[in-house]
Amino acid sequence: MPSCIVKKCTSHWKRKERNVIFHVFPNDKERIKQWLMKTGQYDESNIAATVEKVWLGKPNDSYRICSKHFAADMYQDVYGKMKLKKKEAYPSIFPTVSASTDVEDEERRKKRLCTEQNRDTSLNVIDQTARNDGDANKTLSFPSSMQTENTSVSSAGEVVSEFSSLPETPHFDLTTSESYVQSRKRLTWSKGVMTDFSMHSKNKKIGTLPFFGCKNKKVQHCPETRDVGIQCDLSSSSKKRKKGLPRVQLMNSAPPDENDDLPIPDAPQRGAPIVRSREPSVKSEMDDVDLSYNPANDSNQGNVESGLGTPHADRFYSLGKSKLTSAGSGSGFAKERKFLVFESCLDNLLGMVRCKYEGCDASVSKVKKDLCGSCLSVDAICKEGHRFLLWQSQPNIGNRPVGDVLIASSTLCSGSNFLKIESFLRLLGMMSISKTAYYKYQKSYLFPAIDYHWKLDQNHTIAQLSGQAVCLSGDGQCDSPGPNAKYCTYSFVEAKTQKIVGFAVEQRTPSSSFIALEGKAFVRALDELQDRGLNVRIICTDRNVTIRKLLQEKYSNILHQFDVGRMAKSVGAKLGVASKKKGCSELAPWIPSVKNHLWWASANCERNALKLKEQWCSVLYHVINVHQWHGCEHYKECKHSPISEKSNITRKWLRDGSCAYKELKDIVLRKTWLRDIERLTLFCHTGNLEIFHSAALKYKPKRNHFFIDAMVARTQLSILEHNSNLQDTGSGQSNSDRTKTEGYSGRYSTARGQWVLRVVYEARRQDFVYNIYNHIFSALQGQL
Repeated sequence: MPSCIVKKCTSHWKRKERNVIFHVFPNDKERIKQWLMKTGQYDESNIAATVEKVWLGKPNDSYRICSKHFAADMYQDVYGKMKLKKKEAYPSIFPTVSASTDVEDEERRKKRLCTEQNRDTSLNVIDQTARNDGDANKTLSFPSSMQTENTSVSSAGEVVSEFSSLPETPHFDLTTSESYVQSRKRLTWSKGVMTDFSMHSKNKKIGTLPFFGCKNKKVQHCPETRDVGIQCDLSSSSKKRKKGLPRVQLMNSAPPDENDDLPIPDAPQRGAPIVRSREPSVKSEMDDVDLSYNPANDSNQGNVESGLGTPHADRFYSLGKSKLTSAGSGSGFAKERKFLVFESCLDNLLGMVRCKYEGCDASVSKVKKDLCGSCLSVDAICKEGHRFLLWQSQPNIGNRPVGDVLIASSTLCSGSNFLKIESFLRLLGMMSISKTAYYKYQKSYLFPAIDYHWKLDQNHTIAQLSGQAVCLSGDGQCDSPGPNAKYCTYSFVEAKTQKIVGFAVEQRTPSSSFIALEGKAFVRALDELQDRGLNVRIICTDRNVTIRKLLQEKYSNILHQFDVGRMAKSVGAKLGVASKKKGCSELAPWIPSVKNHLWWASANCERNALKLKEQWCSVLYHVINVHQWHGCEHYKECKHSPISEKSNITRKWLRDGSCAYKELKDIVLRKTWLRDIERLTLFCHTGNLEIFHSAALKYKPKRNHFFIDAMVARTQLSILEHNSNLQDTGSGQSNSDRTKTEGYSGRYSTARGQWVLRVVYEARRQDFVYNIYNHIFSALQGQL
């Protein structure tokens, strides 16, 4: 916010003074000129520029005058608030500058000039003493606490540190001297650290000022100790030093000539170790930035936690023991760490290599790079003319690079598609395989390997269930909603193990309707399971008319049950529509309770259809505050605890005969509903199957189109991931039981208007993918 434009005015917006207002200038140049002339700071010769400046700052009101300069009669009362008159107000009160103020300003100015002269005097005394010493061999040095470091920066950007002892300064008077003030030539200091030698000031950045016994407040540097910020030990008398902080040796010899050239090798000599500098030689402008954080430490730790990397990944090891895996497994190649290498850095590395021919120690002069997909092969020619294969970025399986196979396999097994991966690698600048190569690998190796492992998993599951009566839960999933569906996938989950035991993908033809897709897929999947000897006795599905008719006619020996969750969702939707009718708003708070009542009735009916109906119809008595009744055979009173008097008063009971009660009674006693509710006696639901369908969208998203073979393979991948993340069936616990023991998390449900506990699930594992990799690489080696 701007401050007052009047000179000598003490009002400032940072002071936050009460009853002080910063008034803006009028929107008229003439009035702006009038206000400025009233201040007495301007005349006709210099006011035009100031008026123009204030006028240009009007959009943001950059210039203002505080209320201290306006008399009381310049304000008017507007609805209880004092506001400045728009057309009549002008400033008229201005502070008079007293003689005492001028005297104080003059004294302050003289004190500042004296400080500057004293600093220049001290610099010239040191300079004159260092240059006027007649005896070159006679050198008087400061004490150890008075020695300092002079650092010069060469034009090539290299740093030469010169540690020399300064000659002892004779006693001199630190008073103003014209000869010293006129000579302002200073000693040379490093532009990187900007060390100041003034006696009244110190360097605020690193504070290396040992002359007059003062210390820097930022890094706490004092003459007899080392600087904490730059770890420089300037004291030669101190005998104790911390471990890990080497002492800087001070040299009394003369500094080298500035024209001497430092040898800078183009490349490290052969056999010489490469030394990495961890600290900058010259302090830059980022001295205050903490450089102790090393992202490589986090990345290495993350690799260890994820199980990737070799045992010698983070320590020195012998290169003789590191051999290229010529016949390794697919999981070994996949888990081996890969690194992103830039071509310029690779060229620097290749320039250090010597000729591979026996007896030839010449360096490489030319290289030739050949790309095969993502694999890089480098041929080299040494200075003697020998040509040889210098390096290859990937091992080969047969005549195929391992990296190409891993790119295709990882793209499919991660649920992504080639277009996304290709775009990512292209923007990164990394070499990859072509689209044709990807689909070739996919058709020749990936799809057969995934199908093979799916059949192994299915055979293992069916072998465990052989000779048992099996209850299956089935549900279909289309690739897109509505009549635009091209594929329908129908899956079956075994109720005890929660494993998917079968599925079928049905493709829509021009002569068929999308409505018939689910029925065709259901028949294919169920026939396949029965042909493999699975004893299916119960099937739980939704209330699909086609599925219901097939089970009644073709599979009459199988007991058909409905999904309790779908039934509860259906009755909730009907009650929601009814509650929006005129005079039925009292029904809305009862919708969650009615849905929960259906779940409770199905779970506690003891497989008795009549008892289930009586329990379901009892909700009509409970909502009107009647908890005992007659005329029922199995259920004659509510099973809940007695309702307290307070709850009885606050609860919004329905009135018998009201519009809301009639709508509820019509839905509960509907004939079709009472007929369908008989298929809830076994309390079956397809909740876990719906969770699987949600997770399967990772591999086959509805926005992407796939051919039938890719659709089948991606469905198999999603099933393998689902089954591999389930607990072993030998423990007798399902996946939901396992995850429930690990904890819950609370979440507020806006639909219910209350807090709901949600199960905390573990992250899904993909260890099964490595078995598929092993199968793929075995096929590439011709072992399958």
